[in-house]
Amino acid sequence: MTLLSETIGGNVDDVVQTPSVVAQRTLCIFAMTALAFGAEKSDIEQWLDAENLLNSLTPRESQFLLDFPNVSEKTIIEMTWQVEALVVLIWALQLVDSLPPKTQQVDTAILTSLLPPFSDVSVSEFITHARLRNEKELFKMAVYLQDQHGRARTQHSIEIIEILQERHRAINWIVGYCQQSWEDCNTDT
Repeated sequence: MTLLSETIGGNVDDVVQTPSVVAQRTLCIFAMTALAFGAEKSDIEQWLDAENLLNSLTPRESQFLLDFPNVSEKTIIEMTWQVEALVVLIWALQLVDSLPPKTQQVDTAILTSLLPPFSDVSVSEFITHARLRNEKELFKMAVYLQDQHGRARTQHSIEIIEILQERHRAINWIVGYCQQSWEDCNTDT
């Protein structure tokens, strides 16, 4: 659909995700990271069910929710890293003006103030009124994160690599990189 996709190694028939799909993905990741950071499982399950988001979870997220708290420490840590992807989704939805520096992990308090059920908007309103940045901005960020991630692989600590990998994966999914699903979206550099 866009020649911009070729700037990151994608295909010309790649399609940017719709605002409502990005909003749903945002809420699912928010719920899963909240669980990983210590929220009550029953609260998360009830909220996802009440808001009709259970079917929007990926297979991996569904399994995490089902098995929690009987999951490995590694799995919990991997899920907490998703906040770095979450901030890119929030940026794409125009809820923040910029991403934190690549050397700084996301402040989770910021996320809580922006997203249901803690913000002043309902889940329905959040999804219905979601608006994405324009394609040029999205692909500019995709090129930037791809470049930064590639550089980090040879020049930085593992923490910076993890931050950039999650952010890179999120933007690739948003722009429809090679038409990959959330769980399959890779971070080629």
